[in-house]
Amino acid sequence: MNVDPQGEIGEDVEIPALLIGARRSDVFKLLVSFASFIASARSAWNLSEHPPSARADFLADAVNFLRDYPYCFDHLAEPSRGKEFAFISRLRQRLQSSPDVLRLLEKLLSDWEPCRHGIQRIKRDREAADCLTVREAAEEMRVDNATVRKLVESGLLSPVSSRGEERHYDWLAKSDVLFAARSLAQRMSLREFSLACQLPASGVLQLCSAGLVSENQCQFVRLLHPLPQFDRSEVEAFVERLRARIDFAPFGMGTLSLQDLFHGIGGQRKPWSAFIRSALGRELKLYADEGAAGQLSIKDLRVSEALGREVICGRRPDLLVVPVAPSEHLTPRNFSRGEVEQHLNCFPRDVGWLVSNGRLHPDYLADQVDVLGRELISSREIAWRWRVSPAMRDRLGVDHGIQRSYGPFWRRQEVESHFARMFPTGQPLAN
Repeated sequence: MNVDPQGEIGEDVEIPALLIGARRSDVFKLLVSFASFIASARSAWNLSEHPPSARADFLADAVNFLRDYPYCFDHLAEPSRGKEFAFISRLRQRLQSSPDVLRLLEKLLSDWEPCRHGIQRIKRDREAADCLTVREAAEEMRVDNATVRKLVESGLLSPVSSRGEERHYDWLAKSDVLFAARSLAQRMSLREFSLACQLPASGVLQLCSAGLVSENQCQFVRLLHPLPQFDRSEVEAFVERLRARIDFAPFGMGTLSLQDLFHGIGGQRKPWSAFIRSALGRELKLYADEGAAGQLSIKDLRVSEALGREVICGRRPDLLVVPVAPSEHLTPRNFSRGEVEQHLNCFPRDVGWLVSNGRLHPDYLADQVDVLGRELISSREIAWRWRVSPAMRDRLGVDHGIQRSYGPFWRRQEVESHFARMFPTGQPLAN
């Protein structure tokens, strides 16, 4: 074979068809590499250290090895168990200085097995089984690896296992992962709902308690998120229904926002759900400013001043109803500082006064805030609700014996009884 270095292998030679057309010298070098491997496998000597007769025998064995292609590689790969076997690694190292011969070897290997052993083989098998790794599943679901394993441990995702030589691979069916990803993508958190609709978190929970929206019941969502979660498509449908019930106020009509109106409602939680339910049922009109396009802001929706006066004076008890939560899950245990201010109709500094004087826990416990709201009324609520001046309010003690109870707060029952006598038909509200 080595007589003419530039000569090519013809079809008359018993050799793998892939090598037909290759230079004889390159094929010979490849055979020498095979012979060297066979020699080192059978003895402690290299091929060049053997006598000529032995070298000829090893070359003959190399020819038979090549003629047995591709079964020769199958036999060598059998004990490797998915790992690239030493024979190939050593050949690649040996042939680094002979790129043309190395290309012949790679040509044979690619035809014998398009995908190499090791990680590439495992990846091919996984993709053929339509499976994903834990990391790929985590990326698809936009969570971390620990969350994926939590889903597996809970039984919501079933692993398809594959055993590598040195480690255990957990695969997950791609269809299951995509279903979980779609379910999690449909989740809308309490905070996101609150921000999207500009409604306090307590108001969002009221909507759920009133049946205007429902909790997300997906098992994946409930396992991973202990706080109430909602279905995105259902929330979007709710927003569109509410938008359809919102008008622009007629020219010259006096209105006030729900947020302002609720400054005059004390001693209870703000009745967000009552107003929204009535608006959806066409029992009252909600208005928006003409410039309020785009994002829905429920707290800035407006009602007529006439309706606001009726609510403040207690003539619309249906609009003061706060639904009872069907479970503790929908009952807030803590308020945010802003929600405390809204509930007590007070200023931020008043909340700080309550905390610093030990009247309110720093975690703003909801039950404690409810008790304070029923017992106390703030100076701000008095001024807003009955439109009295600070001077008139401060003379309540001198003229009527009604004293401040705690800092900027008064006894609610005493103050409400006094102004009920003073304004038996209610006090008109200004915008």
